[in-house]
Amino acid sequence: MPNIGVPELLILGVLFVLLVLFVLAVAGVVFVAVRRANRRRDQERS
Repeated sequence: MPNIGVPELLILGVLFVLLVLFVLAVAGVVFVAVRRANRRRDQERS
C-alpha cells in the first residue's frame, strides 16, 4: 500500500463525487429524452 495523505484522499473523494454526479446527469438526460420520444410516439398513435 502506498502512503496516501489527506490531500490525496480529498482529491480522490472530490473526483469520485464529480464522476457520480456526471453519470447521474447523463442518465437523467437519457431518461428524459427517452420519455419524450415515447410520449411523442404515443401522441402520434392516438
